[in-house]
Amino acid sequence: MKKPCQYITDDTQGSGVTVYVIGSGANIDHDEFKHLDRKSVRFIFADPENNKKREDKQIHQGNNSPLGTAVLSKLCGSQYGVSKKVTPVIVKVTDADGKYNFLNIIQGLISTHADILLESKRNADAKFIVIDSVHVDDVPTPVTKPVYKDFYKHAIKRLSNMDNAIFIAGAVVQEKKDQEIIYSYPSILGKTPGDYPKLLVVGGVDQSYKAIENMEDWIKTYAPANDIVTAAGLPSQYLSWDGAYIAAPAVAGILATFISKGKGGIEEALSQLDKFAYQRGSTGLHRRVVYNGVWEDAKGVKFSVPEEARTEWDEWEYDAEFCRACTESNGVQPINHVVWLPGDCPCPEAGSSRGAS
Repeated sequence: MKKPCQYITDDTQGSGVTVYVIGSGANIDHDEFKHLDRKSVRFIFADPENNKKREDKQIHQGNNSPLGTAVLSKLCGSQYGVSKKVTPVIVKVTDADGKYNFLNIIQGLISTHADILLESKRNADAKFIVIDSVHVDDVPTPVTKPVYKDFYKHAIKRLSNMDNAIFIAGAVVQEKKDQEIIYSYPSILGKTPGDYPKLLVVGGVDQSYKAIENMEDWIKTYAPANDIVTAAGLPSQYLSWDGAYIAAPAVAGILATFISKGKGGIEEALSQLDKFAYQRGSTGLHRRVVYNGVWEDAKGVKFSVPEEARTEWDEWEYDAEFCRACTESNGVQPINHVVWLPGDCPCPEAGSSRGAS
């Protein structure tokens, strides 16, 4: 390869991977989901009295726009989605009043685990990703009984210990006390990876590729989380989001792509995710980012990675299996909003063009 990698997307990305989106539902009649067979999109309802295939709006950090619809569009939307061929399953955990209920959240997690077991029996090679867009501090009624939180943690532990599943959550800050940052559940569980081995906590970076506020050492995975365009409430409406809430489904889409393109399954996909992450700056706020390109058009990008951010590139090994879909552009649109941009590829085969505009 004489030019920087330009990873090519196609309509098979995510094929064969089932992704559960746990939250307040999703509006699948949005234009962003026209490519889906919307009648066949499955819903799991934690509360049988709330079985409407629509999203119940919640307040997320002051934003009352439909987060579930946004998460789904970042995962598999036709314009802004990363992995369009995943099989989405919407796990709705709001109650009959359209509000989050802690017991319903637990039920949603348990139902997701049961569904994965059932689907695994039908297809032993099936692979799954669970995106949890619900955080405990979003629940109007605080959890007062420790046993409920124990049930909740146990449900996540079971999911994150499955051989064929990955559990993903954004690193959401609940509150700040002086110099201490307290994270919301489930992201705080990422502090003990031994108990939750396949719980992937995703932090957010802004356009300078610096961590926004979640820069703890136990958070290993970062993605853009500022001014991210997604589907909104009305069928043709779009809006922008800030926060790790919306970084998580992007990373889920990358993992689904790795799983569908690779041969090694879950462990290989997680290994590739870690392998392709690197810092794009030298400050303490510059963290290893696994996803880029969201703020610029991949066709006309002029992007230069600082020299000090390229230290890991010298150790990067060319991966022919992964890069088999990596070609010179030849007029074909490089993957938009997904993995590599021209001039931002660690492949040593592209060394002479690194950082070129």
